[in-house]
Amino acid sequence: MVYELERIMVLCQARGWSRYQLAKEMDVPPNNIYNLFRRRSAPTIPILRDICAALGGHAGRVLWRR
Repeated sequence: MVYELERIMVLCQARGWSRYQLAKEMDVPPNNIYNLFRRRSAPTIPILRDICAALGGHAGRVLWRR
């Protein structure tokens, strides 16, 4: 899952979003997002899907596009 989390951070940075802003866009508590990046919890498929939706697309296109 390291690649996915790195890709999410790159996409957030491209939008000028912090982790807090990502959480706000997803309508989840910021601690949920912070814990993902601190490796305290692994992102589940539904969470990855929600992150990708907040970033503007389908998980396959958002995470694995080079």
